[in-house]
Amino acid sequence: MGIDRATAERIFAEEQKEGFVSAREVMYGGQTSKYDKKGNLLDKEGKVADPENAIPDDDEDDAAVSGVHECSQCGYTLFVAKGRESKFFGESFSCPECGAQKDKFEARDDMDE
Repeated sequence: MGIDRATAERIFAEEQKEGFVSAREVMYGGQTSKYDKKGNLLDKEGKVADPENAIPDDDEDDAAVSGVHECSQCGYTLFVAKGRESKFFGESFSCPECGAQKDKFEARDDMDE
């Protein structure tokens, strides 16, 4: 790389303190939140974080398309309005979190919570 060992070790130590965060994560922050197919925020155990204000699970609403798409590589969740998928998943689309291509996004409409 063209740097001496002491400089490399200093840079490594600085980055290690920050947790080896990418420039993208520094700028936008990492999305660590997960959501169910209704759009409710989930806690670390996969349960609804705020049950009192949760979107109810109506049987008649299950037929509707939720528009929830999740990156299979990092779990980044994207909520896309019905009929707007082509706007979000254009030719050059990649995951804003990990850079995965659009074929790594899966619709969560038919997936279990």
